[in-house]
Amino acid sequence: MSDFRRSKNTAFQLSGQAVLGTATNPLLVKDDVGRAKPFTHALPAEQFAYGKMNQFTEDARDVIENYQYRDEAAKGKFSNPDIKDFKRLNKAVLREKATNAASNRVSRASYDLKLKQKQTRHASVRLPTEEHTYGRALRPQTPVEVVMANAFGEAASADLQNRYIAMKSFRPVTKCPTVIRPTNAQLHADQAVKQKMTHAEPRQLFKLQRFQNVEPRTSTKRGDQGYMVKQMRSTSSVT
Repeated sequence: MSDFRRSKNTAFQLSGQAVLGTATNPLLVKDDVGRAKPFTHALPAEQFAYGKMNQFTEDARDVIENYQYRDEAAKGKFSNPDIKDFKRLNKAVLREKATNAASNRVSRASYDLKLKQKQTRHASVRLPTEEHTYGRALRPQTPVEVVMANAFGEAASADLQNRYIAMKSFRPVTKCPTVIRPTNAQLHADQAVKQKMTHAEPRQLFKLQRFQNVEPRTSTKRGDQGYMVKQMRSTSSVT
């Protein structure tokens, strides 16, 4: 036990951390003022590199300079050629009407159907010339001079005017405008409205009965007939 503690303390000293006791429980370790708690695990020295070991035996330079071409002959072949063709085997068993387990097992043992390997031809890849540019083409630059001169607006208005002219030329020409004949009901209704408007009686304003025969006492000098009649009566009585 003492050797284990000694080895742990040695690891603490190698890592450059101060050791405050030999406690291994992080909850019981106390820290000093202004210092962090000391480690409770044995850490390696400062020269130790953490992480997984590099498993690649070749660097980026070797990968770029040495290109391994794929084997076209091995492509499309099964790693295990002795694979049963269960689709054909099931059809053969059904043709013999082997419906129970015993007859099915005997029928399957009598057939030796394997998957057939397809011979596929791979066309050679032909790359374009060195001057070929890959990727999508860029959008053409906006013609600022044409936009400022309102060339697009003038072209659009000219196109619209041409469309109007073409529409007028294709429109059928009529000698007289089309007139919608009114119905008999509409004619009678219009006639009734006209008669009502021509023979309409003047509407009398509302006035109380005791004020209907009252003569005016003043004149507005606008041809008040009642006031003039009153003046004539007064003058005749005086004479």
